[in-house]
Amino acid sequence: MVALCTSQKPVLDWLERSTEKLFKAAPKLGGVFTITASECLTNCLSHRRTKDICKTCSARGGPTIISEVNNAIFRGMRSASKDAEMIVWDWGWKAEEVKDTVELLEKDCILMCVSEWDVPFKRGSVESKVNEYSISCSDSAPGPRAKNLWSLAKKRGMRTMAKVQLNTSWEFSPVPYIPYVDIAAIHAKNLGEAGVDNVLLNWSLGGYPSINIEVFNSFNKSVPLEKNLIEIASRRYGKKASTHILSAWREFSDAWREYPFDIKLAYRGAQHMGVSNPIYAKPSGYRATMVGFPYDDLDSWRSKYPRDVLIEQLGKVVEGMDKGVASLLEANRIGGLGDDMKREISAQMRYARCASISLKSFANQARFIILRDRIFGSPSKEAFETDKKEILSLLDDEKLLAREMYNLALEDEYIGYEASNHYFYIPADLLEKIASVEYAREYFSSKNFEDLKR
Repeated sequence: MVALCTSQKPVLDWLERSTEKLFKAAPKLGGVFTITASECLTNCLSHRRTKDICKTCSARGGPTIISEVNNAIFRGMRSASKDAEMIVWDWGWKAEEVKDTVELLEKDCILMCVSEWDVPFKRGSVESKVNEYSISCSDSAPGPRAKNLWSLAKKRGMRTMAKVQLNTSWEFSPVPYIPYVDIAAIHAKNLGEAGVDNVLLNWSLGGYPSINIEVFNSFNKSVPLEKNLIEIASRRYGKKASTHILSAWREFSDAWREYPFDIKLAYRGAQHMGVSNPIYAKPSGYRATMVGFPYDDLDSWRSKYPRDVLIEQLGKVVEGMDKGVASLLEANRIGGLGDDMKREISAQMRYARCASISLKSFANQARFIILRDRIFGSPSKEAFETDKKEILSLLDDEKLLAREMYNLALEDEYIGYEASNHYFYIPADLLEKIASVEYAREYFSSKNFEDLKR
């Protein structure tokens, strides 16, 4: 693919004039938001920065090209509207070029950075840094990249903006939100201390009104964080129930801090389809797709995590989520709660339980694939019988989980849904999962060591 070369004056002038025309035609338009690298081929250096694309732009460099594109759009917008705003996102900009790019931007632009970018973390034996879509690490945000760029922008007189995820992320997307409220509150506190001017609360996923967003937006930096949470919980659920509610929020947050984050796992793992993902009695040979069908591609699911570490970390999240659900159950038993309060507590329980079921199934499926592939290898007769027994136990558990998720999905049509993908699964898919489990159980039950060797 090729782009119209923005190093050519007629192209840059066209970009400016067309933006001006747009804002004249739609005078109430609030502004523009640019992604000038990585997502689409919008200039010669936006997607694949190799010298064979455009020698002119390659010689002039990324900071010059990216800033020129943004500045042309800004000038066109401003010539037609004095009130419209322009948000410039640094998504996809090369780390070694971001500072030079910011220095060349129009000062009246708003610079937006991913808050959690470059936050270091450790899960099990795996150490890494976040690039995006991590709620599990966001109470350590903002990261060094965002802080450094915001500092540079402030010195130039620019306003700043943080892109965050509060309700869901690609860590787990098929629910409107999970009430990891403590993480949201700490992130709000950290951003307040960093002096950020504006916030984009969620990307395409996670935009549902929730307690997370309310806590984030009502954060008062003059009041201790714990007192903020107590006031909100007491106001919404009453003083008696608030103790259990606060415990649940803390337990959900602690659980999510164990999530085995990696952007490749977030995109290709089995957590989104969760228990609806079919069981493949034999290896499918298919590769996992991005936030789509995970199939049985365990090595894509786990990314940089060793198999045992992945399973262990998922187990820690599930254990913590179930503790939080138990605390919400206690809150719901408190007398004197209004119908609205009970409904909201029940919704929080459903979404937390949905996450627990899905991540437990993720771990179950990983174990199943390991055992299945070992059986199709060259096991001894003793090993075969042991692995077969464990496989049948995992299949029984998957069937129970699918039945529970089926009931939850019938109860709440938001479960399984995400804005950009629509439904990962509907109740009928969970029935199909049960059918796949039944088939796999029959298959492995009928196999003996001699059959396998033949």
